[in-house]
Amino acid sequence: MDNKITKKRLSDFLAYDWILMIVCALAAILLWEFVYGIVSVKLTTGQQFKIYYDQGTTSSARVEEFLVGNDVLSYDVLEIDVEQLVSDANVLSTRLSIYEGDIIISDAIERDGAVRAKQLVDTTPIYSLDAMLADAKTYLRGFLKDGITAENAEYDYANLDEQKIRANFITRQDGDNRFRKDEQIEEGVKLECERIEKLIKDVADFERFLESAPDEAFFRYTKFEQTLDGDLPEYYDEQYRGLYESELANRPNARYGINAGGLTGGKVDPSLYFMTSGATSADGSIIMAFNFLEYQPDLQFECISFMTAFVRQCSNFI
Repeated sequence: MDNKITKKRLSDFLAYDWILMIVCALAAILLWEFVYGIVSVKLTTGQQFKIYYDQGTTSSARVEEFLVGNDVLSYDVLEIDVEQLVSDANVLSTRLSIYEGDIIISDAIERDGAVRAKQLVDTTPIYSLDAMLADAKTYLRGFLKDGITAENAEYDYANLDEQKIRANFITRQDGDNRFRKDEQIEEGVKLECERIEKLIKDVADFERFLESAPDEAFFRYTKFEQTLDGDLPEYYDEQYRGLYESELANRPNARYGINAGGLTGGKVDPSLYFMTSGATSADGSIIMAFNFLEYQPDLQFECISFMTAFVRQCSNFI
């Protein structure tokens, strides 16, 4: 039989069987997508830890190196991403609209009559440090053994009920491809208990930092003050005045960030990780966390682990 490929035979094949070729190609693509969907891990909001260096700051690759090299974040953080924002095309609001963000390094330097860190507090879901601590303690108290109600009991892992930790883990990891088989689930529960135990230490150290560090280590601000001081139309002036007065009554001069330049006495200078553009020190660099607790109730407090790790590294406050 003559099976030799000729131009005519190839042309006839392409002329009559091209539809079949397209169908086969599409089928192969769909099959690959199906297989990939089964074996891949789809990241949740908390499993990607996103760090922004705001406009006016200088990013440092050492931050990610430090996080990875020292196991700062838990096993359930599957991806760390660092992004430098620029003033000409600042995509922060777009990213935050899909809850993509954990930490932002900004600055408290006044430029053209405004401070960027204050603007972020006014316009984005920046967590006050004290509110984040209170929510973290509430989260940990949710695992206390029945009947244990003493203040700060959550700081002793022996007071926690591992069955509650297990039940929470199984509920939130339902559908995660990493934990399908019984032995994988058991390994996952072990990792989850270790995550909670580490979080206890980080939260306790964070509270100690908030209680003992000098005021120079914090960025304080009353929300909406800067916006109200701006040139606003009458309607918005009235609206923001009401919001500001509420903040003034309930959260005056709140701590919204860590002043990296105020971290002293540590193993390394904070400027190794945090610096404003053109500066030679960490003065004016502000470390802040976003509040997406509603969307990442278990992994929101990785932000505390992040902050506490750098406080330990760059100061002697805890």
